[in-house]
Amino acid sequence: MTEHIGKFLTSDGVTLQYRQSGEGPPLIMLSGFGQNMTGFNNNYPVLEKHFTVYSFDYRAHGQSEAPSNGYRIERFAKDFYDFLEYLKREEFYLIAHSMGNAIAWSYMSIFGQEKIVKYVLEDQAPCMVCNPVWTEEEREMYTGLFQWESVWEPLGPYTDENEDPLIQKQLLLLRDHLGRDWRSVVEDINIPTLIVMGADSHYASEKLWQWMNQHIRESKLEIISKEHGGKHDMHLKSADVFNRLVLDFLVD
Repeated sequence: MTEHIGKFLTSDGVTLQYRQSGEGPPLIMLSGFGQNMTGFNNNYPVLEKHFTVYSFDYRAHGQSEAPSNGYRIERFAKDFYDFLEYLKREEFYLIAHSMGNAIAWSYMSIFGQEKIVKYVLEDQAPCMVCNPVWTEEEREMYTGLFQWESVWEPLGPYTDENEDPLIQKQLLLLRDHLGRDWRSVVEDINIPTLIVMGADSHYASEKLWQWMNQHIRESKLEIISKEHGGKHDMHLKSADVFNRLVLDFLVD
């Protein structure tokens, strides 16, 4: 199907790039930290047969503008709101991967959930790091076994020593993202939700999976196994399995 690449302006004057393809009800896809809209290339061809699919590059991501300010989850949630205002969409379906869920949760806490028809939550925990006062069971339930000392290990160039101006801006966002506790927001989600977690992800904890499933009232839990490539970016590496689960949930 025909792909349209466009631009929109946020309320604080930042130009962000977006992608649109397909026909049908609107479906918004929110990517994870450091990713951009090309990360969903294995999903667009399937989803756009049923939906008008939209994604956009966050500020300082992909081909969007990288201003000097705004690198907090709430500002990214406002950018998401501005995108919806630009599209003039009253209702939409939502798929969010990794940090995209933190943006979705911030959007829900500020602007409500009324416009979201159904929500796919892909591989994210309500907390990224452990509170020192938590028990071992609480650490596993809320973070998927993330520990303070291991948070930075897989993050490659995201250190203070990296002098790249773009990396420095993304680092401001990463620090904000890592410090959040979204448990109370997750517990308030009241829309039909599909939770898709990876058995080979850094969130591979049954206690976490069950906590999410039990506290999101209208939720369904699906685990993509190691054999089927259930890693953190399973929408990319296990697209066939992921796309099938998502369509079964979204399309009545």
